Formats: sequence, structure tokens, C-alpha cells
Amino acid sequence: MRPLDTFLSPTEQRLMGAVLAHPDRDYGTLELLGLIGNSRGAGSAVIKRWVASGLIRERHVGNQRRLSANPDFLLYPELRRMVFKTIGLVQPLVDALAPISTRIHEAFVFGSIASGTDTS
Repeated sequence: MRPLDTFLSPTEQRLMGAVLAHPDRDYGTLELLGLIGNSRGAGSAVIKRWVASGLIRERHVGNQRRLSANPDFLLYPELRRMVFKTIGLVQPLVDALAPISTRIHEAFVFGSIASGTDTS
């Protein structure tokens, strides 16, 4: 069992990973649903709930709905740290270490990323 499995569904974890790991990026609804890999109904319900709570903000560009993380959300800093401690770094690390993955037994993250003090 992974650390966030107790608190969040796999769909919510993928949504957190996508949105909170890239707070400066905005997503179209279908793009975000594709990233979280769920049915339209279930994924849309999670997105709708998170927009209503204020964790995700939405804006309209023409007839398109754009979604992104809301850094003004009360728990945003803590949730973002949770993402990086658990799910946010997994895919970038897997991709970066793929060429030498057969020779790796353990990998660690340290420094400003691990302590949560990194900046752009």
C-alpha cells in the first residue's frame, strides 16, 4: 500500500500528481481526464469537486475550459509537499533513470527538492 492510498483514491492521486506537480500549467478538461486515466463520469466528478473546493481553478478561453492548481488554496503548500514526497517525482525519476535501470538497486532524492525548499 502506498502512503496516499489511505486518504485518496488512485484517480485523486493521479489528479494531484498532474495538477500540483505542475502548478504553472493549465489543462483542458479532456487532457486532464486522459492524464488521470478514468472514465469521463468518475473523473469529471472528482474535477468538479476539486473546482468547487477551490483546489483547482478554472478559467474559460473562448469556449474552452482551462484547469490549473490554485496556489491560493488554504492547503496548497502542504498538498504540494505531499505530492512531491509520494507521487510527484516518480515518473520523472523513472524516465531519467530508465537507461541504467537494470543496474540500480536504490535511488534517493535529497537537497532542496527533498526538503521542500526548491524554487524555480
